[in-house]
Amino acid sequence: MRLTPPRLKRRGAVLVEMAIVLPVLILLILAAFDTAAGVYRYQQVATLAREGARYASVHAGMYAQEQNTTVPTADQIRVAALVPRAVNMDPTLMTCTLTWVNGTTLPWSVTGDMGLRKVNNVRYKVSYDWKSLFLLGTTITLTSTSEMAISY
Repeated sequence: MRLTPPRLKRRGAVLVEMAIVLPVLILLILAAFDTAAGVYRYQQVATLAREGARYASVHAGMYAQEQNTTVPTADQIRVAALVPRAVNMDPTLMTCTLTWVNGTTLPWSVTGDMGLRKVNNVRYKVSYDWKSLFLLGTTITLTSTSEMAISY
């Protein structure tokens, strides 16, 4: 005596289901990889902006006077500090701007003394044109800005 119904033959059902699900799954996986690559590139641009601001803050002011050199420009900073650190990035797609911010007031809690102190800051902005593979080569401009006090 048989209690279970006889098996129906469904030889092509798995193939049809796979043909529907597999392209969608591959598309989602490629989108995840491309998004991760974009986040990585943005983190790299943010790191380069911080490095550019750090380089400008250290190589300006008293350093330039003591070394008898000129204050570095945005392109000099890009060549000296950013291009060696721009791993797998095309330097021709990177644009940098340097802005000197004079007279920023810091409260005593930051400076350690009991009054307000004016410091000169440097602001460095890095923009990079990243091409997304998932969006069929669409260019996305990744931008990051960093500001630091001139420390030397």
